[in-house]
Amino acid sequence: MSKTPSYRLGKDHTYITAECAEGGNFLELHVATPVWSLSDPIKKLGVLVNCYSAGVLSRVLSGDYVLDLGAITQCVGIGKTGHTYLVNKEGTMITSTPLEPNGAFRQKVNTYPVQMGFGANPQEVQGAWKDYRDAPVFGASMRFPFPAPGMDWILITEQHQTEALLPLSILRRRFIQTGTVSLVLVILLACLTAKAITDPIAAITKATREISAGHFSTNVEGIHRKDEIGILAQSFNSMSRDLTSAISEITQKNEDLGKANDSLRRMTRFVSHEIRNPLSVIDAHLAMLLDGPVWRTHARAGKESTHCT
Repeated sequence: MSKTPSYRLGKDHTYITAECAEGGNFLELHVATPVWSLSDPIKKLGVLVNCYSAGVLSRVLSGDYVLDLGAITQCVGIGKTGHTYLVNKEGTMITSTPLEPNGAFRQKVNTYPVQMGFGANPQEVQGAWKDYRDAPVFGASMRFPFPAPGMDWILITEQHQTEALLPLSILRRRFIQTGTVSLVLVILLACLTAKAITDPIAAITKATREISAGHFSTNVEGIHRKDEIGILAQSFNSMSRDLTSAISEITQKNEDLGKANDSLRRMTRFVSHEIRNPLSVIDAHLAMLLDGPVWRTHARAGKESTHCT
């Protein structure tokens, strides 16, 4: 261990470096710091070196490590394309991601959050950019400027724009579907409402034409509503019944008047006959008197008296 770079670099101050583990199969993160004596602050007792597997850090950032500890509610990753990783000041990824399982200390990252985080005016950013694979992503960054050399890191979280916008696409599609269904229902409701209004009015119009043609007993059938149209239909049927009753009454009175007229005509003929009969008798008697001997005797007597005078 005394020959490792982490031991040599950590003799005077805390230092972090990446080294190949024994066998060179995977990388480890070595954190080295000097150990001083409590009784003699200037006496160095040695160098403390902690080794962290890059895979463990990657599992911590991805959430798999929490699941390994027994958690059942931890979300693993951010969707299918989301990932979180650490980048050092040299622009090297120090933790792997599900998209780059062997990227720790191998993958170079020179993206927008790295440039802004390690620039002349370091800034933490969030928004849209292209990741180290040149894929469009949404993300955010956070800088960890530890006071130890080699520990100036940036934590970056990214997700592909297509997946990030998928809920909006689903919401838009559902909104279009809901709007289409709502529009169809509104049109259907409008048609039913128009039919519910126009059909009774058409029925009343037809009944009005029937009455104008002389069919006074016509009624509006099939309207049992309690709104204004129902009241109009009831009033129309009531008017039709009253009109039919009035016409029947007038017809009956005309018939009664005709019968009375016939009776008056018969009575007039009878009275006329009865009046003519006495006049005929008188006329006959007058004729008999004029043609009889009495009338002639009186007539001669009158002539003789005239001559004597």
